[in-house]
Amino acid sequence: VTGNTPDAWFTVKPALSIPSSAQVGDIVDVSGTGFGEVQDITIMVDGQPISTDPPIITTNRKGSFTGKFRVPPPVGLMTVGVADDQGSKVELKLAGLDSPSGSASVVLRPATSVASPGYVGDSLTVVGSGFTPSTPISVSYGNEIPNAASAVTDAEGGFQTDFKIPPGIAGDHVVAASDGGVQAEGTFVLENSPPPLPIALSPGVSSGVKETTTFDWSDVEDKSGVAYIFQVASDVSFNSILLEKSGLAASQYALQESERLQMNNTKAGYYWRVRAVDGASNESSWTVPVLFYVGSAESGLPPWIFYVLGGLGVVLLVILGLWLRNWAANRRI
Repeated sequence: VTGNTPDAWFTVKPALSIPSSAQVGDIVDVSGTGFGEVQDITIMVDGQPISTDPPIITTNRKGSFTGKFRVPPPVGLMTVGVADDQGSKVELKLAGLDSPSGSASVVLRPATSVASPGYVGDSLTVVGSGFTPSTPISVSYGNEIPNAASAVTDAEGGFQTDFKIPPGIAGDHVVAASDGGVQAEGTFVLENSPPPLPIALSPGVSSGVKETTTFDWSDVEDKSGVAYIFQVASDVSFNSILLEKSGLAASQYALQESERLQMNNTKAGYYWRVRAVDGASNESSWTVPVLFYVGSAESGLPPWIFYVLGGLGVVLLVILGLWLRNWAANRRI
């Protein structure tokens, strides 16, 4: 009521939570409270910044964060420090234990999962630890690439290398690193979402075309890249496929002379359809079969038939005109 507004100040001290000990090469959890609001966090071991998961750790609006890091060599007592951009810092001791034989490990970046998969063409970084020091490393990607990448371990048995994800089958792919005696594996999850459905453009429904014509459909985009499968059949169910082309990079196909369609002189016509396939072997649905004719769209007859019929019509008209003129002349006589 009098307007007095007494204040009291207090200091928020940052706190850090990590295990007291862990084997060198293990991934451990780290969490903190009392740091600045929405601040980037730097994690250091013995004063040197190290990689984390996620790569960029940021505090929330209450100054808290969670993350992971891999315990680096050498074996022994180490100081783990955490600091934000405003200068808040805290340090704890962590005992790095000797890893048992065969406990080498790899970390894949970016990390992938069913909910957050990777794509064909992604650059995958492989970080390894616990291998034989100063030894060549061979990295394989499933059965697709036996020698996807290579590296040489450092004095502590660690390495880092990267390679591009090749086309393959959607799902889990084992990424294995080996020094010839010690091996470790990680899993890369390749996306399983089908590409969009193309749109059939030409020839349109009931169109008449030449024996060698060009089929055209809409472009489709996919993060894993895309190709097309094109088919022509003599029936709407595609039980009798006359032509199939797969792995088409362009969204059109021109029939070659050796693939020219025969004029069947019936109203049955032909059918064509197309589907998209991405680099992870995911397939879209087929487009709706499109009926077309070789020759006339109405009857399935080739165009030259109509030229011949038109010529015959002209000849008949000339003959009829001559007959009428002669008939009229005979009437006058």
